[in-house]
Amino acid sequence: MVKTDCQAAAGFREFDVGFRCAQACDGCEEKAVVHLFGAGSFAPQETYDSKVLCGKCLPLEDAATVDGLAQEVISLRQHLAAVTSSMQELQTKVTSALQLRGGQTR
Repeated sequence: MVKTDCQAAAGFREFDVGFRCAQACDGCEEKAVVHLFGAGSFAPQETYDSKVLCGKCLPLEDAATVDGLAQEVISLRQHLAAVTSSMQELQTKVTSALQLRGGQTR
């Protein structure tokens, strides 16, 4: 069973909904089969019986991977803010230098 409840999620229509299915058996190596339904295949709120018999249903990404990506996004935002600040300072210096030379500024 696949259930979505993402009324407020931005970009949900572009998200490829899916899950991993592992066969549950004693002594066997756990190999998960990925089932993807395609971007835009689900409404923001929907329940769908995939008819996939699954010994152990798993998310596409584990929590550690998602947490790692969240930290990477935070780091990138901080880096981008620093670059933006540096660019603004550079623009100020260029404008001042042009004014001292009697040049035109935009």
